[in-house]
Amino acid sequence: MRRESQGFFTKLGNRILWSTAPILTARPVCHLLFIDGASTLRQEISTMHNQVRLQLLGKRVLHELRMLIPLILLMLSCLIPKISRGERTQRYEFFPFSHFPMYSDFDERDYYVYVTDGNDQPIATETVAAVRSTKLKKIFDTELDSIQKKYKKRKDQLSAEQCRPGGDYTVKWLYENASDAAREVFSTGMPLRLYRIYITEEKGELVETPPQLVGEWSPGRKETAQ
Repeated sequence: MRRESQGFFTKLGNRILWSTAPILTARPVCHLLFIDGASTLRQEISTMHNQVRLQLLGKRVLHELRMLIPLILLMLSCLIPKISRGERTQRYEFFPFSHFPMYSDFDERDYYVYVTDGNDQPIATETVAAVRSTKLKKIFDTELDSIQKKYKKRKDQLSAEQCRPGGDYTVKWLYENASDAAREVFSTGMPLRLYRIYITEEKGELVETPPQLVGEWSPGRKETAQ
């Protein structure tokens, strides 16, 4: 009876051991799987970090390039006129990127003015009185606004005689706003005269019209009435 019971328990123990063997042996296998999964996870995380770094680097590069776009456009605007062989570009010095913004657009016909003494010798007004001819032209052009309304003409259609009130005022303004030293220079060559010269384009060339006397003034002399 004991032998039978011992055999029974032996067989039962063997069965328990065989049934639990897969579970016991699976523990190191699961541990290996966990280690392999953790390694893969670290690789994936590292890859994601690298991707994020690349994205941030790309955004930073794009941001820097955006900051450089105005500078690149400015450089191109300076280089294109130089490499261009167009006649218009060479003639109008980097149109429309002129050194003088007010001259970035041109009319088909324009003029400039200059001052002379009583012997028609040009006076360097910028050197003598620190007044540029462009300033005198603005003053003269402003006076022409009211004159053209009177005659109902465009400014370029006004005759030299019709422009005289504006020219007389311009040279008077030059004298009265000059320093004492400049007035002494002006006084040695009275009267002061203002001449206008039109510039037009003909067959690709700039042509100047003969000078027109549009203003004359000296101390004690009355201005021409409009």
